[in-house]
Order: sequence, then structure tokens, then C-alpha cells
Amino acid sequence: MAAEGSVHDLAVIGAGPAGCGAAVQCRRMGFSVALLDRTGRPGGLVREARLLENYPGLPAPVSGPDFCACLETMLAGHDIEVLEFDVRSVSLRDGLFRSSGSRSGIASRALVLAVGTEPVDYRLKAGDGVVLHRSLPELKDLGPSDAVIIGGGEAALDYALNLSDSGTRVRILVRGPGTRAGGRLLEEVVSRRSIEVLFDTLPVEAVADAQGGCRLTVLSGGVRSVIRTDAILAAVGRRPVLPALDFRPDLVPGTVQTPVNGLFAAGDACMGSLGQASSAAGQGVTAGMLACAFLKEREQPCSM
Repeated sequence: MAAEGSVHDLAVIGAGPAGCGAAVQCRRMGFSVALLDRTGRPGGLVREARLLENYPGLPAPVSGPDFCACLETMLAGHDIEVLEFDVRSVSLRDGLFRSSGSRSGIASRALVLAVGTEPVDYRLKAGDGVVLHRSLPELKDLGPSDAVIIGGGEAALDYALNLSDSGTRVRILVRGPGTRAGGRLLEEVVSRRSIEVLFDTLPVEAVADAQGGCRLTVLSGGVRSVIRTDAILAAVGRRPVLPALDFRPDLVPGTVQTPVNGLFAAGDACMGSLGQASSAAGQGVTAGMLACAFLKEREQPCSM
């Protein structure tokens, strides 16, 4: 259990697959762990996934929410609680990492950055009353009969299938001649009658209409046309959300270790971009192992 005000062996910022992997690895080795996440629940962006199909050990594809339920069960089995904590800054003083933010600080002897992500900036000329959605759950809650998704990556295609499963007609706007995603994901998108992919198409402007939706002007092949839709979702990339650090860790993409003793990175913080749940979990376990080795070299574990 994570107790505020006490010193923990390890603090993990972010409770996605990477953070959960690091926390469980250290906990099972006898170290005290504080698992911090701004949402207060495990899973991170995986919770938005329609299906996880390439996670080793799964007998069949599972939905993002179902996978997160498995994470909750795993954490409970190791007596690990996800503390709702929006970490905004981390300082390093007298050999302790001090994480501060939305509540009382957490001190730890080692730290794993397994932070989540946020959408990259995307600007669309939009009139009053037009909402540019950046999150799938908030859009699904509205239950649109028609939606436009901007983007051609895995997230855009996965979101399209997710909405299509709920009965929404989807049009995907891809600025280039092809999608960045391929394989089975693209095959399923192409096979869906309720999903249309428009290549070489750029959104220009959105204006609200009287039906509560909007009219989206697009440019394709030098020709402008108007698409009427209930909602617009931009899926054009994400970036890690690192807390403010009073030291310079110089994180190298793909590297779990950092030049700062006791500091490790995993998942999106390590890869520098949105990665796979399976690789993030593996990096989390690796970060946990390295944190355990660091702690063992110095002194006995803190009391749990």
C-alpha cells in the first residue's frame, strides 16, 4: 500500500502496462512500492484499445477494458494500490526522489518514469459550437451516428473500428496516399461497410450546424467539398507527459537506464513515442529489475 509522507523503496509514475510491470517486479522482490497515476486506475491508454491481439500469453484477443481488469487483479494480488496522483514535478535531494503534484508528496529511493501520453497539438479552423475530440471514451459516450476521424495511424484505425462496433458510421481522413498502419487492422477497416477511408484529404474548416453536428470542409485533389458529420475526432499522434524535473535525465529513446542513479524509464517515456502494450510491459519489468539491483546495492528494503 502506498502511504503518503513515508519513504518508499520505489515510486512508479504511471500505471499503464509499463508502470504495472515495474511495480509488480519490485514488489515481488520484497521492496515497498508507490504506484502513482493521475487517473487512479491502471491501464493508461490501453483502456481505449478495441482489442489487444499481440500480447503474449493471451489465448484470444481481449478488449482494452478487459485487459485493464486483468491488471487490476494482478496488482491486487501483490497488494499494490494505484494512488490517484497527478505528479507535476520531481526533485532529487539527499538521495531521495520527491514526487509532488495534486496531493502530498511521495519520497522514494528509486524512481521509474512510466508516464502516460497526451495528444499532440492539432489545430483546425472551427466555428463556435464545434468540438474537436481528442479522446475516444468521451466521444463514445455521446453515441454519434456519424463521425469523422482525422489521422492514418493505428490509433485512428482502431478508433474507427471501435466506433463502428457501436453502430457509428465513420469516415477516416488521411492526408497522404496511404495509411501508416497496415496488416490485419487495415484489412478489417477496409472490409467494414460502415467505414470509409478518404486518402489525400485535408480538413480545412468546420462550422456547427442546426442539428448539433458540423459541416466539415475538406480539400482533396485540389477540390473542396463539404462533409456533414455529428462529431470530429483527431488522432494525429501523442507524446509523453513528463513531470518537471529539477535534474536533467537525458532520456535516450529505447533505453531503460538513465545517467541519474536510481532513475529508470519505461514505456512511452522510454520509447519516445506511442508503443505496444507488450513491449511497454517488458520494459517495465526490466526497469523494475534494474531498480531492484540498484536498491540491493545500497541498503535493506524500507518497511512495507
